[in-house]
Formats: sequence, structure tokens, C-alpha cells
Amino acid sequence: MVVHHCTNLSLHVCKDTKEKENKNEKAAAEAENTKTKAKAQAEANKELSASITDELIKMKEAEAHYKNGWVTVQGADAVIAGK
Repeated sequence: MVVHHCTNLSLHVCKDTKEKENKNEKAAAEAENTKTKAKAQAEANKELSASITDELIKMKEAEAHYKNGWVTVQGADAVIAGK
């Protein structure tokens, strides 16, 4: 942080300079906070991604078939209608 001596500057200029410094410091703190949150989210996504296995996918598929039944599609222009 730059230290300004108000005795050498007019009071108005000194006040404006300090306000700008405060805004810059606040912006830097917000940027660091955003960066920290993004890093934590990326780590959580990596852990979640690593936990998805072929076995888990097959189990979820089986649960969906159990709940919703089997859906078969014939042809490229088939329409799947709800029950």
C-alpha cells in the first residue's frame, strides 16, 4: 500500500487517492476470494469425477430401468412418449 502525506496534497486529492486505493484493495481481495472458490470447486469436481465408475453407471442404469421400465426405440425417427 502506498502511503500518501496529506500535508503535501490538498485534502480533496488526498481523499480521492485513498478512496482509489481502498477500491483497488477491495477488488484484489474479491479477486483472490473468487480464485479460492474456483480452485475449491475444481478440486470437488475432480473428486466427484473420479468417483464415477463403470460399476456405478451400470447400477444407476439398472435403477432407472427398475423405476421406469425399458424403453426401446426402432428407427431413427421414433418418438418416445411418456406413460
